[in-house]
Amino acid sequence: MTHLTERLTEVERQIPDAQKLADAEASWLLANGASGGNPWSGASKRRDDLVSEARDIRHRIKGHELTAAHDELRRLDTELARLQLERDAADREVRERVAHPAVQKYLGAGSICRRHGWGHTFASLFMPWYESGRPRYSGLSEQAVFFLDSPDAKNAGVQFNVTTEREAVIAWNEARNRANLAMMAWNGAADRRQRLLRENPELKSAS
Repeated sequence: MTHLTERLTEVERQIPDAQKLADAEASWLLANGASGGNPWSGASKRRDDLVSEARDIRHRIKGHELTAAHDELRRLDTELARLQLERDAADREVRERVAHPAVQKYLGAGSICRRHGWGHTFASLFMPWYESGRPRYSGLSEQAVFFLDSPDAKNAGVQFNVTTEREAVIAWNEARNRANLAMMAWNGAADRRQRLLRENPELKSAS
């Protein structure tokens, strides 16, 4: 499309001078009538031809832009449909994972711990380690061991094991992360589609 823009620049550069000559032709005609030999005869047609060519080139350029934009719109619609399926699947998995008893226990532990004064230890020290999957000797503080071993934690319903309960919590957390990523991907494609329509409002009425 570079050759079109270059030609348009050249034609538009010529139009002002062509207009002056066309004005001279018209002025001579009004002063002398059609019988006198007009030194600028044909200047109006030359001007009209240049204006018409510039208009046609602009339409061709716009046509190329609309073609590319329409193709992009169809691509984005296909991408959004695929991403929506991925979002739906990810959301279903989150709903399934969050229903696990261990996850429900984990989600309710924060309020219980806050009532007992353990809220900071649970949220800041235990949760990051528990969701990381790291072994007990790697990054688990002495305070956070409380939620693995303490009878007080067990009695309060906030004691967790590092086998089945931890596996369920990690699976839920990973599913939640996948759902967030799927939502971000869908939102990104939707934003690109909205921007495309703002830049090319003609696409809104395209079939």
